[in-house]
Amino acid sequence: MPPITLVQEDWKRFMTPEGLSEKAGVPKHHFRKMIIKELIDNACDVGGGRLRLVDSDLLEFYDDGPGIPLEALSIKRALISSKHWRLGERGALGNGLRAVMGALYCLGGHLVVHAKGKATKVFVGNDGETVYVDQGETTDTKVRVYCDEIGNTPDLLSFKLTEQMAGPVVKSSKAIPEWFDDEAILDIQRSAEGLTVSEIVGQFRTGYQPCKPHELFTGVNAVELLAKMQKHTLERTPKVREVGAGLMPGWEYAQLRGERENIPYVVEAWVKATPKGSGSISVETLVTNRAVSLTGVNANVEKKGRVNFVTQNYRFHLGGSDRDKFTLSQNVDYRVILSISSPYFPIVSSGKAIDMEEFVYDLIRVFVTAGKKAKTALSKRKPKEKRITIKDAVEQLLPDAYEKVSEGGRYWANARQLMYAMRPDILRLCKIDKFDDATVTQKYLPIFQRPEWKIAYDNRGALEEPHTGQTVGLGTVEIENYRGRTANIGFDRAARPSMVFGNMPAEGRFNKLLFVEKEGFNQLIRESGILERYDMAMASSKGLPVVAARALIDHLAGTVDGFQLYVLADFDVNGCVLADSLVTDRDRYQFANEVNTTKLGVTWDQAQELHRQMKSEPVELEKYNTRVSYAETLAGYGIEKTAIDFLLGRHWDEFNEQPMRVELNAFTSRELLDIIEEGVSGPKVVPKDLQDLYAEASVRKRVAEYERKLRAEPSPRAPYGLRDTIAEMLSEDPDLSWDEALAKLV
Repeated sequence: MPPITLVQEDWKRFMTPEGLSEKAGVPKHHFRKMIIKELIDNACDVGGGRLRLVDSDLLEFYDDGPGIPLEALSIKRALISSKHWRLGERGALGNGLRAVMGALYCLGGHLVVHAKGKATKVFVGNDGETVYVDQGETTDTKVRVYCDEIGNTPDLLSFKLTEQMAGPVVKSSKAIPEWFDDEAILDIQRSAEGLTVSEIVGQFRTGYQPCKPHELFTGVNAVELLAKMQKHTLERTPKVREVGAGLMPGWEYAQLRGERENIPYVVEAWVKATPKGSGSISVETLVTNRAVSLTGVNANVEKKGRVNFVTQNYRFHLGGSDRDKFTLSQNVDYRVILSISSPYFPIVSSGKAIDMEEFVYDLIRVFVTAGKKAKTALSKRKPKEKRITIKDAVEQLLPDAYEKVSEGGRYWANARQLMYAMRPDILRLCKIDKFDDATVTQKYLPIFQRPEWKIAYDNRGALEEPHTGQTVGLGTVEIENYRGRTANIGFDRAARPSMVFGNMPAEGRFNKLLFVEKEGFNQLIRESGILERYDMAMASSKGLPVVAARALIDHLAGTVDGFQLYVLADFDVNGCVLADSLVTDRDRYQFANEVNTTKLGVTWDQAQELHRQMKSEPVELEKYNTRVSYAETLAGYGIEKTAIDFLLGRHWDEFNEQPMRVELNAFTSRELLDIIEEGVSGPKVVPKDLQDLYAEASVRKRVAEYERKLRAEPSPRAPYGLRDTIAEMLSEDPDLSWDEALAKLV
């Protein structure tokens, strides 16, 4: 009996390691790399793509878009792709998300998609159906990947290169007819069910106007239509954008442009050489269309410096005169990153692997060119680079920093905010690794700040007035306001009586408290109107909160309906301790009420982004035992492991063993206000018993009307010798103030 013929639907190939390997174009041991590549590519296509390692079994992907549509995660869906138009998009055939879900099925993993206010767990069942499980509400837009050991994927950090390669490969929103052949247009026709000739022609950059625009495209001669569009093309050879030398600062760079069957491409190489080597070559990453590729490339230098590339099971080397022209020294070792960019790549299988044979010879040439530059750079004696002083750097950078932080003078700028805004450029210009913050904030800012700038310095004590008992902090903002204060008295000026009731209990005035670790932001927040808009009080401290602060918060939580505490604190050890100690029992104080708390900033996510912008700073934690104690404490507060490693400097990102911190001052004034606005919510206050308050408001309104009538009358004349009379009264009774004496005479 002949063997039974089995029919297998296409989607089932995504559910077996062998079938998925064919569909995705990668071997089984690269499935985790493929998941990472497809998701970071997807995020970068939208814009602002970011990859974050949470732990060994969890990665997160962020972008600035609306989030992945859940229906795109079905492996049973039809192939949906815009790659047919040959515009140089990331990926090859549009199977990326199907391949991700197939790989997670094979590896026993799943996704949690955060989008449009909802978190959804997504995985593939044994029947191939995609299962969606509601995980509640969310405010994030991200994808979380749960998969064993995905965080330990080799070369994980290389995928972060994709974050730096934003933008299209070709600056054209429409397809170029010259880049298509007969088979390509026929392939489009086979997938264009229901589309008209006009709709297809509209996808191309051509001046051709079809005679029968509403005719179905599937019913015309597609090859003849392509020829007509090519004849009337508006753009024959748009430039393919190179990634550029800036991808790898300090590495030598070369590029080479070419065409293959009228389709342009550019190949690039970044090379770094190390002395006293043996000619070994480490191809660290291959980039295709601004995305990290999973296609493996190996290289070596043979006799006489000739270079061989090995990829897709074939060995390639240059022939003819180029064989001896493109050679490298064997006295150094080479690290290399390669890139190919083109509107269209030929595919070698039903998977996504591009045909490297089409580009490998130019890759060898461009690598050797950059490699020679790298070898030459080693032998050159570097000229002594000019350094500038911190003082000169502050003078140069301060105007732009103030403009950015204060949003053109609209807001107060804290001195440390300005320091953080300048910090990356100070380090770069002065060629130093760190500097004393006070050198900038206390020594050089006062020298170079302009009179009209509003820069806030922290209080250094307080001024207390006699008679009134009012205190004025000895900080820039407080003294500026005090100097600008006037009596604001005039008989013809009716003072507006306050319709805001003083001495109200807390439940009648506010239902939210914003606790700020630093006092320097008080004026900024106060002037923004946020406190009034949300009926929110504000408190601040220097250092950890005292018992009185905890007692106040406990009291408010017990007496104010719906009370909510919001916290702004640095992302450092003390900031984490502060946020926890505000609401957690300690030996010196036990809470009677549960406190609803939200930390607005600096959160771990915010800290990572600011660290990437070089707005973090190192701290000193000298004793090992201290670090161990801190690690246990922070873990008890629910701080995740990677964040603890960042704060304590154990092995956070493999580039930095130094304990780090991120201050609130790293935000600009506008960024800080936006964080508060986006994080605070809830109703405004309406007291329960308004009867007596209504009566009081009525009295105040009538008093105001009576005062307005009095001030409309002729103003009384002061008696002759009034100043001498007041001076005599004060000499007789030194405890009086001048205004108390004046009141006795009226």
